[in-house]
Amino acid sequence: MKARYTPFAVMLKILYIFSLFFFSGYANIFSNPFHKLFPDRVSTFENGLKPKKISELESESKAISADKTDYNGNWELVTDNSGVSAMHVILLPKINKVLMYDATVWRISKIQLPPEKMPCHLVNPEKNERDCWAHSVLFDIETSELKALKLETDTWCSSGGLTVDGNLVSTGGYGGGANTARYLTSCDTCDWKEYPTALADPRWYSTQVTLPNGTFIVVGGRGAFSYEYIPPEGQSNKKSIFLPLLRDTLDNLDLGRKNVFRIENNLYPFVHLSPDGNIFIFSNNRSILLDPNTNKVVHEFPVLHGGSRNYPASAMSVILPIKLHVGTKLNQC
Repeated sequence: MKARYTPFAVMLKILYIFSLFFFSGYANIFSNPFHKLFPDRVSTFENGLKPKKISELESESKAISADKTDYNGNWELVTDNSGVSAMHVILLPKINKVLMYDATVWRISKIQLPPEKMPCHLVNPEKNERDCWAHSVLFDIETSELKALKLETDTWCSSGGLTVDGNLVSTGGYGGGANTARYLTSCDTCDWKEYPTALADPRWYSTQVTLPNGTFIVVGGRGAFSYEYIPPEGQSNKKSIFLPLLRDTLDNLDLGRKNVFRIENNLYPFVHLSPDGNIFIFSNNRSILLDPNTNKVVHEFPVLHGGSRNYPASAMSVILPIKLHVGTKLNQC
């Protein structure tokens, strides 16, 4: 079967690849937050965030260097065909297999749908255009075998996460997939279940995070200045919840003569579950704490100077462990 690309698909492909060239790194710009408190010390996690003297760390580093070997590790090619481009990849712990899935808009991959997955996906009923390629696979890490899965909706730049029992919930995507919630149970014979009207707002480049009760929240997306809680399987949300932070972090570049270029520096916002049960949301250069029980903003953090961080700048974010000692005084934000 020969791959065919329409001018629209080619242009989308170029835009998608071009966006990958934008990176933002700020690791060396900002000073150590503990420096003003301990000018000759730095913090480490090995001693529970209790600052160590720099001289102590240098001694430890020399000791580690003395133990190193000449073995630098190596790469091993386990298969020359992954079936699909792994835009999204996650290990399914219950079956010890890697799930990979890509956008469906290109209508091509390296693995065709097997007979048991037929009929092919009907792309355009008027022209009877069909997509008979697999855009999702399970990769067996023990045998390197691939199993084709069938996706009907487009998962291009979607989001997702594992439930407490190890099953996958995926949300959003491109075009007809933007309002979709997808479910994949971890078993050798399971396949995707898709609900194209589950979400109230389209979620393309949105972020999905697990809540304390095991459910999910999905935040943002292109043109979606809102968030919503993923409904139970088979149900649909009637409305979303407006989040001013996402609207206010959409940058506008003044081109003069009343022309404005919109810069979407609020895509794939950084979202984390805070230890107190609130939701930390960072978009562009601003961040808040949101109470998921009341849907109220309980705290707004200072603006982080130096430019936008999340997509398309493509920086990264992680919640670090912290251990507070009795008597420690911390400045309030």
